[in-house]
Amino acid sequence: PYTTEYFERFAPILDLSQVARPNAEGTLDAKFWVDVGDEEWLPGPRETHPWSRGSVAPGSFPEDESRAALADLQRLAATSQGPGRSLVATGSPSLHRVHRTRVELDLAAGDERLEADLDAVARDRRITDVVVWADDDASRRLHTLGRVRRRLLDVPHVTALRVRSRRLVAEPASFTDAVTARLGEWNEVRVTRPLRLEVEIPVLHPSELGDGLGRVVRRVRRRGVSVYAVVPLLSFVNDAEADLVGITAACRRLGIEVHHLVVAGHPLQEEWATEHPVPVGRVVDLATALRRDGSGRELPRLILQTAFGEHDFGLTAVPIRRGAEGSLAFRLLAADLEGLRELDPSFELPPGVELDADGHPVAVVPGMTA
Repeated sequence: PYTTEYFERFAPILDLSQVARPNAEGTLDAKFWVDVGDEEWLPGPRETHPWSRGSVAPGSFPEDESRAALADLQRLAATSQGPGRSLVATGSPSLHRVHRTRVELDLAAGDERLEADLDAVARDRRITDVVVWADDDASRRLHTLGRVRRRLLDVPHVTALRVRSRRLVAEPASFTDAVTARLGEWNEVRVTRPLRLEVEIPVLHPSELGDGLGRVVRRVRRRGVSVYAVVPLLSFVNDAEADLVGITAACRRLGIEVHHLVVAGHPLQEEWATEHPVPVGRVVDLATALRRDGSGRELPRLILQTAFGEHDFGLTAVPIRRGAEGSLAFRLLAADLEGLRELDPSFELPPGVELDADGHPVAVVPGMTA
């Protein structure tokens, strides 16, 4: 992410000649000793890779279309708040196994279904985190949320309850002192039988991170409740470098933890990304900008949400080849058939997915292009 000129702005006497040299891109190649034992982790100069930055530059997309798309996506976010993709079948339409240790639960499922889902959580000691959501917003179902919390207090292996709420972003004034006090009372941070309460907010644009949201975040933080931002990357809507640096900087200023920057696979991305997929080279550019221009305390994890769970872009999800019509296939190193069948003995690979020599799935990720 760095150039000689970058360092000269604030460290004019720094001599890099012994440790770094400019390359063909104008950035710096640094010299250091490393023995990783696997040449795949040494990708070489960027210009040797075919990853495109996209056929249309973010700044050349019509501004009025970008604003209209953001407004449409904001309306969708208010009424479609979950769930993530389930790794395996759970036998319940309202319970989704998005990770080995995490499930997502629909608060609108009804009393009988919720009880059955909570019974399933109680029987599986591998589950440590429960995320609750509702399409009309979990904050509108505090009575049901309180009942779920009381039940989870009797499930000792579950130690975190996360509440997904887009309403906190769109209508922060609805989180009154009474609501924030109730959330604080429900946060059980203690040595014996902890059940930590957290809030997850989907953020689409830096304009959403205002002072009203900041006041609510400060109130719940004083009661020990963390607020996490999950940002779905949307081409031509929030993928300008200034937008993402603005989101991460505002989150830090307001006391919000920057959690995930989802580059593909988030439910809010599906329709938009079909027409406007994210080029893999664009993700590299954005990661560069966040590292160069933002504080290290603001850096989100770059996440792919797939049918095989969440994966770290470039680390446990490695782009390896072009798929049909410019789509991109990834090796998903954090998933394997044996582990998936441990969760569901009847699990079978979806059509079109193959295993590499080490038994990891190789799959095309919709919404990303080479």
